[in-house]
Amino acid sequence: MKNNHKSGGPLGFLKQEYYQSWANYHVKFLNAYAEHNISFWAISTGNEPMSGIIGLPIPAVGWIAFTQKQWVQNNLGPAIRKSAHSKIKLLALDGQRYLLPSYIEIMFESKKVKDYIDGIAVHWYGDNISPSFSLTFTHEQFPEKPILATEASIGVYQKQKVSLGNWERGERYVHSIIQDIENFVTGWVDWNMVLNLEGGPTVYNNPLDAPIIINGTGGEFYKQPMFYAMGHFSKFVHPGSRRIQTQRYSEDVLVAGFLRPDKIKVLVIMNKSSKKRNLTIRNVGSMNKINLTLSRSSFTTILF
Repeated sequence: MKNNHKSGGPLGFLKQEYYQSWANYHVKFLNAYAEHNISFWAISTGNEPMSGIIGLPIPAVGWIAFTQKQWVQNNLGPAIRKSAHSKIKLLALDGQRYLLPSYIEIMFESKKVKDYIDGIAVHWYGDNISPSFSLTFTHEQFPEKPILATEASIGVYQKQKVSLGNWERGERYVHSIIQDIENFVTGWVDWNMVLNLEGGPTVYNNPLDAPIIINGTGGEFYKQPMFYAMGHFSKFVHPGSRRIQTQRYSEDVLVAGFLRPDKIKVLVIMNKSSKKRNLTIRNVGSMNKINLTLSRSSFTTILF
């Protein structure tokens, strides 16, 4: 089906004569799960469209924005909307944020594509070379299309794949989540919730770290700092919460604020510094304040 006759790249583009077949395959995939009473909230237009172009060692279909626009407009969009899964959400891009906003701008040149697409999905692997304001800029152009961070994992670039108790990796998660939330991202998804001590199982030799590590031989599991990093958000920021604006005066302290449906305010705070930091929290319109000391290299959640 691809011009390079490989599961991945480089330059692994889908042949145009198979555009409809590839769209139909997505419907058949959903049908197969539906037979087992498993439904989906959303699918994307394809994982990491650049991976099939540059030749990463993973199965991938390469897309440029123009050809993916054609495929969604003429094949995938109609196939999904005419199927039994017509209510499923379609997320565009599902790749690195350095492609924003240009990739989405090109796709949304087609009104049909813009109507088919419900949201925008991003991964975190290029965040070190891509400014976070590209997310805000994309949101400002297309505020009706929510942005969701759909993949993050540690081990892709690290020599040591599984690192038990690694606090810095937990810090990376909190930093990424706060940065995304502060730039209009509506949710954040870890790639692998549970893996074994070798960072697997993996079908293409890509071991990674995970929030929970299973020791199958010892009959144990270990909750990593990454697990607790995610818990600061998933436990305290309830569904239906709304982000509220915060203002900080130190580059070492990151903060994301939320208003829950029960009217409780939540602040998730990260101290990036290797030193303790004293902090005062003030609520606009109130004389009340909260004083606290942040431990070095820490993350803290405040409810009030």
